[in-house]
Amino acid sequence: MEKKIKIRVLSIREEYFDICSDALPTQKDECNNIYTMFAINFEIDKERSLLKATLWTNLFLPSKEDIPIVSYSFSYTLHIDPIQTLFSKVEGNQIDIKLPTDMASVILTDMYAAARALLSVKLSGTILNDYYLPFDGAAQLIENIRANQ
Repeated sequence: MEKKIKIRVLSIREEYFDICSDALPTQKDECNNIYTMFAINFEIDKERSLLKATLWTNLFLPSKEDIPIVSYSFSYTLHIDPIQTLFSKVEGNQIDIKLPTDMASVILTDMYAAARALLSVKLSGTILNDYYLPFDGAAQLIENIRANQ
């Protein structure tokens, strides 16, 4: 019988936020053209059974592609039991991580939803106060992670 994996969120922590006032849209209708780029980084602490996942989000306007109008990152620190479930290869201090598909989907969907909520608070009071991360973004993020594993 396969052992059930237990996951508990220990912390959700903002890591970085920057808004480039010079690159912000000047008209509300320009906000419809914003596109989003994501990056995610995973770190493991095998002695404490912790997985830290950091999600970076950058918002861009097509007319100013080289300057993110908003950069935001936050991290989730998760306690995972058994943490060895995530190891695909261990050599000394080097650990290759492979998240099981269902676990990756749950973690990334939850992180994306948190990013949507956390970022909306940061954008309050700006021209982007009605901007929310795209509805289907979690699915796209999960697809990209799977393609790179």
